[in-house]
Amino acid sequence: MYVNLYGERSDGTFSVRSNYIGLDLQLRYLAKKSNMGYSRPIPVASDNQDFRRSIFVEFLGNSPLLSLNYDMMLKRHHNDGFGVRAGFGLGEYINSDYAQMPNYLSIPIGVTYNIGPKRHALEVGIGYTAQFLSSPIPEKLPSRSSGNLNIGYRFQPLKDGLLFRLYWAPYHRKQVFTDWAGVSLGYSFE
Repeated sequence: MYVNLYGERSDGTFSVRSNYIGLDLQLRYLAKKSNMGYSRPIPVASDNQDFRRSIFVEFLGNSPLLSLNYDMMLKRHHNDGFGVRAGFGLGEYINSDYAQMPNYLSIPIGVTYNIGPKRHALEVGIGYTAQFLSSPIPEKLPSRSSGNLNIGYRFQPLKDGLLFRLYWAPYHRKQVFTDWAGVSLGYSFE
């Protein structure tokens, strides 16, 4: 791109910052005078996408058998505060004949709040797990969706590293609360 300003021709370029939500275009003019330069403004908070995120495998818990989950804290550079999670896993329908046991696919989603700014935190949350029958069986089984609560211990390093969760997770299905628990192991990163 060329710009003609006061009879002088300047070259311009567009550059895009890749770590920015949205589109940020910068126009740089290459002037003939060496004392003229371009200085980038100080980055604002939206330039740094450093939310604490984690990927973990959950045994039992919100998806009654096993699930793979993604979790993200909504406060930059912190392990405390609100967070969101979503996953995909296997549900259950306990039957005396394991060969005839149908499988459910489950999708757990939830909102959590961590109390404790360091590595160790109390995690409280609420969520919903949708379960869908994945294989046809002779008897007619309904979908087995449930609401759930989470109250437990969470170890998440301040830098990248191992994530561990151990919690009580009662769920609500068909007007009844049922005691349940879960354990998670995964990797936390920014």
